[in-house]
Amino acid sequence: APPPEARAPPIEAKTGQGDEGLGKIVALLIEERADRRRMEEKQAEIQKKLDQERDERVRRMERRLENDILLKRPKSFHLPPNPVIYQIPTDPSNEVEDEDNKGNPKSSLPPAKPLEKEEGELDGSGGMVGGTE
Repeated sequence: APPPEARAPPIEAKTGQGDEGLGKIVALLIEERADRRRMEEKQAEIQKKLDQERDERVRRMERRLENDILLKRPKSFHLPPNPVIYQIPTDPSNEVEDEDNKGNPKSSLPPAKPLEKEEGELDGSGGMVGGTE
């Protein structure tokens, strides 16, 4: 604590009406503190309301996404894939005449294998086998 002579003189000595002046200052401080508390409460109320609105928007977006997924699921998940569109005989003795080679059952092409899709080919359902989309 500083020595008594270093301290500021009491307010009463300057104004002559220190208690009255202090009372006004204290009243102003109390009022300011109450105003600040009211502002903080209003701010908290506004923030709470904004948080509720944001939460509701997020819930609506989540429901919309779930509905979109449910609406799209039957198209992509319930239709069976089309693994073989048509089968070309593999046994040369079973080969049938094709239209380009009338009268020549044995074509110059090697025997065909069953249709298998390779990565990057269209799979018949609008997508690609092994593709990322």
